[in-house]
Amino acid sequence: MLSELLVELYQGARTRSLDDFQGWVLGQIKRQLPHDHGAWGTTADPNPYSLSRPHFGLDDAGISLLPFQQEGQRGQLLAGSHRASGMPTLYLNLFRAGAANFDGEEQKLVNLLLPHLAEALAINRRLRLTELKHSGESVALCDNRGQIQLATPEFESLARQEWPSFDIRLPPAAMGREAGSEPFTGKTLQLRVEPLGHELLVWARATTPIEHLTRREQAIAEHFTRGLSYKAVANKLGISPATVRNHLSRIYGKLGVHDKGELATLYHQLHQPRHPQPRSHCAY
Repeated sequence: MLSELLVELYQGARTRSLDDFQGWVLGQIKRQLPHDHGAWGTTADPNPYSLSRPHFGLDDAGISLLPFQQEGQRGQLLAGSHRASGMPTLYLNLFRAGAANFDGEEQKLVNLLLPHLAEALAINRRLRLTELKHSGESVALCDNRGQIQLATPEFESLARQEWPSFDIRLPPAAMGREAGSEPFTGKTLQLRVEPLGHELLVWARATTPIEHLTRREQAIAEHFTRGLSYKAVANKLGISPATVRNHLSRIYGKLGVHDKGELATLYHQLHQPRHPQPRSHCAY
């Protein structure tokens, strides 16, 4: 029973996307261990009242049986966790409603499965994060407090350029924003955050000179790259042509260009579009 599950687990780790791997694994586990609700993953936030969090304080085997209530149903929670050196804590919580408890063989199966879940999840994340790099960006997976769980080498390099003392946690200033909000723009990198279940994908790329312009300067630069005149830009922005000329002079100085032709060339070289990826949750 375990050997068949492990073969499927490691095959899925190499072929499934980040979006659906954890949900797919729960489906495979359910075939061997019937349950009504389940969740698994990694997180640094213990919460004994949530199905989607680890339950710390377990016995030496890493398994605990707890009375539990989920969506108005009473039953038993089989909670397991696995801590490997240098890896975030992995948890697996399975809820079975009613009086049918998890027996000894089922508990043993979960205990044997836990380290394989941790390894398969690490394999899946490493492969998929490498594939997710696009448009010169790099990516990391972290919890909602900014602690890095896995990152591409390019992400770590960018982070250390921005924060020389960077270790495994992003500074609060970089994480203190809602997922999907305006990106964080530092001196050397730009970060944007996307939700992935109970975790976050953090995309990073090196900043361009364009991003160090003010919003007004960026708007003026973009209008000029489209061939608009001083007067047309002034009308669009509701300012005087003289103010436009002053802004343009500062733009030239910041970007190291000398005329609108050089500005247009640089702008089109550096201004990269973004293509967000849809994400999903990993519990049911």
